[in-house]
Amino acid sequence: DETAWADRGRGRGSTRSRAVLRDPPPRCPESGTNSLLARASADLVQVLRGEQIADASAVTVNASGWLDCSVIPGGPGGNEYISSLTLNNGAHVTVPSSGSLAVTGPVACTGNNLSVIDGGGYLGLTAATPTLHVTGRGTSPNLDLHTHTAATSLTKTGPGRLRISTSSSVA
Repeated sequence: DETAWADRGRGRGSTRSRAVLRDPPPRCPESGTNSLLARASADLVQVLRGEQIADASAVTVNASGWLDCSVIPGGPGGNEYISSLTLNNGAHVTVPSSGSLAVTGPVACTGNNLSVIDGGGYLGLTAATPTLHVTGRGTSPNLDLHTHTAATSLTKTGPGRLRISTSSSVA
């Protein structure tokens, strides 16, 4: 296992966050459609507790990547907030099992390969006008939302295909 460190703040009172980078366990995601986890060489960043990524962070997960927030414990502090999320060409994101991954800005999905957002918790789209921009072409989905998704509204842009394969609430 390798360890990646992310600094939060500067000078007095700054903290360091730790993410464990390791090969993913040999399991299939709930959707059964993403072959990313079958590759032993997948690049994994596992978030071990809520608030480990700075709230203002724009997070990009590339084709060989998996951002795994599933082990964040529930209860107070069991959520992760980021400013935007980009999944490139087959990336994978797992939301916290009993909390939420809240994105305060846009979510983008690029490329023709299927990218997946899954997990037992929630993907919270908290922008005033939440936007999912999906590029790609063909008849297959480019982004599969296989987790509970909560938003006040939802706007999908781009020529790519979006599949929502679990319950979502848009209120």
